[in-house]
Amino acid sequence: MPADSQLPDVLEKLHENQLALADAIESIGMWIDQRGSTDVSSHVLGAIATLDLNAESVRKGIESLRKTVR
Repeated sequence: MPADSQLPDVLEKLHENQLALADAIESIGMWIDQRGSTDVSSHVLGAIATLDLNAESVRKGIESLRKTVR
């Protein structure tokens, strides 16, 4: 387990990875949609919407943790 002072940095990197994966998956979903599989595309884009909704809370939590460990 990383030291407490490193935890916000690790969480920030995980958050960045989450955003990058969401972007890649969204691109795949759009590609699928263009090829006519709208059911699959809708499911993918729905999952992306959940990631987007939670991203702001995750970011705020990381900022709060940064203030706590300083």
